[in-house]
Amino acid sequence: MNLESLNPSSKWEEEQMADGEKWFHTTITEVPENSLVPKHSTLLVTAEGKKLFAHNDRLLKKLLVYKRSSNKRKAAAHIRKYLGGEGNGSVYAVGRTGVAIKEAGTQQSVHWALERMDGLYRAIENGKRNKLIPEWIGLPKHYGYLIPPISAEDQRQYMLMQQIDGGVTIEDIRSLSSGTSEDRERIQNRLGTPLTQTEIQGIEEQWKKLEGFLNTAIVQANTSKGVDEQRTFKQMVPDFHEGNVLIERVKFPKRNGDEPFKLWAIDQ
Repeated sequence: MNLESLNPSSKWEEEQMADGEKWFHTTITEVPENSLVPKHSTLLVTAEGKKLFAHNDRLLKKLLVYKRSSNKRKAAAHIRKYLGGEGNGSVYAVGRTGVAIKEAGTQQSVHWALERMDGLYRAIENGKRNKLIPEWIGLPKHYGYLIPPISAEDQRQYMLMQQIDGGVTIEDIRSLSSGTSEDRERIQNRLGTPLTQTEIQGIEEQWKKLEGFLNTAIVQANTSKGVDEQRTFKQMVPDFHEGNVLIERVKFPKRNGDEPFKLWAIDQ
């Protein structure tokens, strides 16, 4: 499926990023009858988003349903499930699509956040191909965003990204010794099996190395950009802390660089 069939009534425009990657955006002029999704919203997809939509031609409709559901005080869990979030917005799962959506208010720049995270994703993946970044480091794919027109009453902005299961952070792991038995049970249930002390120490060692590897990926990516387009670690990862790193127990450690856990940098 191409982008024209996704939104046949509007023209798609191309936007080239600093590293040569292409984004595509369009204006949604047709919406379902009685839909709360405003006409003339901007839909932008990254290269990863283009791949996603190509394999799921019903996804856009589900996103429109998602946005309608988000205006209900108590939405059905299978449509809009709360995953987490802090000051930058709340993150919800979209049914069983494997897509998560981050809702942000008008004070947040979804475009700039997407540019950062999509660029960092490519920097990490390129670093892996060049053997500079280990396989146990990950960043969710970012697929694009939906932004309403200025005239819309509801000005929330929606970023589309890969949903990472588990939801256990480095911060959670560090709280195991001081948390309640309920907290420990919740964390261990999400990881599948209880953590051993050796595993906890191993996660701490991975955490200590993470910032250095991310910085390596950013520095490497800067070599292909002009001076004005280069970014520092703080610019690319402005909110780096224990609560913004998810832990996933991997099924096949040898495919993950022999590490039993994968660390996912997120931006909540």
